[in-house]
Amino acid sequence: MPRNPSPPFFSLPSLPTTKRKFLHSAYAVLNMCAALGGWMQVTVQHVPVGSLMVDVNLVPIASVRDAFSIQQDITKLECTARLRKLIKENGCSAFDLVLYDRSPKVGGAWSLRQRLRTLWSLMR
Repeated sequence: MPRNPSPPFFSLPSLPTTKRKFLHSAYAVLNMCAALGGWMQVTVQHVPVGSLMVDVNLVPIASVRDAFSIQQDITKLECTARLRKLIKENGCSAFDLVLYDRSPKVGGAWSLRQRLRTLWSLMR
């Protein structure tokens, strides 16, 4: 069990295997607004070994095995540049899966929606 089990720790594994199969083909995973890291704690158990996994959050979070943790603002260009660099360094062309639980501190912000459009373009 992870350090601080969160709702994803209990909800994702309880889904039938057929509903979780999208994880089995995720070779590059981006988790935005990642605190406390619950989604990545669960995701790391279901994606292929060696997948690129990146957590991005404004405040530091405990690292998750086999995942990069970035402390940056997802609405800033520096964050996009860092993500592009990680993708390239790890032999990926884009993220296969983006996790985002709509943190209340940034939800509904126009600048965030614009930044998300840019991040989604990294997935193409």
